Amino acid sequence: MPEEGKRCRYHGGATPKGKQWHRRQPPKKDASESQIRFKLKGFEIRDRKAEERRAAMSPDERAAHEQRRRAVQPKTALARYMERQARQAAVMLREIKEARSAATSAEKDALAARIAELERRAAELADRTLEDTENDLPEVFK
Repeated sequence: MPEEGKRCRYHGGATPKGKQWHRRQPPKKDASESQIRFKLKGFEIRDRKAEERRAAMSPDERAAHEQRRRAVQPKTALARYMERQARQAAVMLREIKEARSAATSAEKDALAARIAELERRAAELADRTLEDTENDLPEVFK
């Protein structure tokens, strides 16, 4: 009888833990003949169903399936947790960089508008002649 908390809530069997959680669990050494047959029959059914699913796939689906199967390797719970944290951190960093670049763009646009205004005013002042400037001076300076 499995210890408390080790039963699968779906099929009632004990769930494998640790590094071998993703692998087939062979029958125990002290298993009876009927338990061994039952376990091997389960393996056969699982293999047959998987083969049927793969046979029903289109060539593109099959290629994608094989690529994913090679790329995604089972990992421990800690490794999956660490990868999830790394992905979340990368998203946060990307958001911060985008916010900075948006703020920087707004600042750049404001500065460019100010520069354009100052250049326009400088051009207006340059167009005015010295005589126009003398006419604008108060009498005290003439």
